[in-house]
Amino acid sequence: WMESGTKPTRGIMSFLSNISTPWYLGMSPSYTFLQGLQVMQMVWPELAKIHGFTGAARALAAEAGDTIRIVSAVVREAWRNGSWDQPVTYEALKDALGSSPEAQKKIDTIIDIVNRGLIDLSSASRSMTRAAVGSTERTDKALAIMSSPSYFTELGSRILTTLAAARLYDAKIG
Repeated sequence: WMESGTKPTRGIMSFLSNISTPWYLGMSPSYTFLQGLQVMQMVWPELAKIHGFTGAARALAAEAGDTIRIVSAVVREAWRNGSWDQPVTYEALKDALGSSPEAQKKIDTIIDIVNRGLIDLSSASRSMTRAAVGSTERTDKALAIMSSPSYFTELGSRILTTLAAARLYDAKIG
């Protein structure tokens, strides 16, 4: 099949071919590391255009701790629920940030962004594999496990971006 340039449609070679992309993107330490650098590569320069180099850096640094707490809470909730691609929930945010007025404002901001679909973490590679292989509980779990490192790294990048941008916006408008 390799010489003909056609992809197998059945059997073990088809299955291996269909899971290779999620395996490569999800389990690759270098890909996960690269995703972790997105904030420095793309977000910081974009925020710096409007808020200045040091202002953007300060906002990102100020929100890094809360971002780590949020992702950790989501991972803990995922572990408790047996889910490898746990969405951000109000409970996880409350667990991570507490109940102070400042924490509630951050929770509301994140929930609003999530509800508007602006933090969409649905995996395109998982969707393509589901379409090619079919969706079974076993396939879905394997895909979720394979993509969990990149999923949680991407979640952290998006949460940090949301919190830093909100901080800068609030500082600008008072």
